Amino acid sequence: MNEYRGWSNCIEISNAGTRVVISPQSGGRVLCYSVENENILFEDREFDGYLLENFRKDRHWPDGARFDIGPEAIPGKLRDEPFMGVWDYKIINEYTVELSFSKDNRLGLHLKRTFTLDAHSSELYIRQSARNYTDKCLNRHFWGRYFCKGGGRVVLPLSDNEVWGYMGNYQSDKVLTNNGKLCYNVSDETLKLGCNSRSGRISYLYKDLKFEVTFKVMPQMDYSSTMGYTTIFYTNGKLCEIEPVSPLYKLSPGESFVFEQTWSLKKQ
Repeated sequence: MNEYRGWSNCIEISNAGTRVVISPQSGGRVLCYSVENENILFEDREFDGYLLENFRKDRHWPDGARFDIGPEAIPGKLRDEPFMGVWDYKIINEYTVELSFSKDNRLGLHLKRTFTLDAHSSELYIRQSARNYTDKCLNRHFWGRYFCKGGGRVVLPLSDNEVWGYMGNYQSDKVLTNNGKLCYNVSDETLKLGCNSRSGRISYLYKDLKFEVTFKVMPQMDYSSTMGYTTIFYTNGKLCEIEPVSPLYKLSPGESFVFEQTWSLKKQ
């Protein structure tokens, strides 16, 4: 266990070239995902040591790779505890750590999150699971919200019959689509964009780094809570947020659902 940017009891898993730092103290976020000492994740030093009690006072969204629960229409205050609270953890082995949030909360979910780093590459496998512990039916989905450093380029595979669109009141003339790809160079404008790509893949190119997230898409299932989109990104110039989402699940009491993804980070 290590201290990192003011957070105590951070967990580090690493191999010869890759380092992953996770904070169970602050939402189970990934604070560092680096190859050859280059962290792709956005870091704002004003958030050093930022905890749930800070978040509840000022409602400022912290940095790093955050894991949330949708739909987005659920008020933020109902998501506070799992999003920024203290998670339990278990070191499984040299490359695997399991986090759990089993406290009762206003989302009605008990959560688990397992991180496994490949022993010889940058591949980081993440398995999330959630169980409805209440006596009511719930509509929920997993929502990745990974802040990357600004100034890079988003690349989304885009096949025939797949569509994309702006989310919110954002528009841009800088989105390019050609050769089966949607590309966007992060600039000073604010933009949120979604795509119904079935590839389950989104890449972010920053300087000499390529960050790629892959995940399973289930087009036969319900993505209505994200406007039908499976893959989303948001930018505001200083950062780019990568947002893979799971389908929306209608959970009866006691039912669970799972979302699996793999990250990779390589020098280009």
